[in-house]
Amino acid sequence: MIHIITKHPQVQHPQLLSAFMSYSNNPDTCLITDKDKQLNRIEEHIYQKRMLLFNKQKYLEETAKENRFLERVYKDYHKYNKFIVEEREKQLRAMKVISGYLDKITHDGKLTDDDIAHSKREQREIIDEITKIKNGLDEIVDADKLVTSDKLVV
Repeated sequence: MIHIITKHPQVQHPQLLSAFMSYSNNPDTCLITDKDKQLNRIEEHIYQKRMLLFNKQKYLEETAKENRFLERVYKDYHKYNKFIVEEREKQLRAMKVISGYLDKITHDGKLTDDDIAHSKREQREIIDEITKIKNGLDEIVDADKLVTSDKLVV
């Protein structure tokens, strides 16, 4: 790049002073100086754009790392949720078996009136527990559907 002195130095020699003055007053020299300034502005603009792109690249890399982490968290949540649903379904089946058994022994007639009353209380408690388990299971499944529909895409 050409750098031109725009202010004249203190020159003692008259011929050098005359040559310098004619050089600095030359329209071609001013044109070169303007082009140098314009090139400097363009280079500065390119540098700023390069830095902007570099910063955006760093941001995207960090965001991608966060998304990968969130995807792992989502998969862990989904596994845990699936485990809970399976356990609740097992619990629900077991409660239904117990309820059916109590119903059967109550109707078979081999129990005393106190035993029948006790088994009916137990059966109501089991039915209440079945209802709670089923409602909890429905909430888990519904929540899982919401999370699945809002799943992050990496």
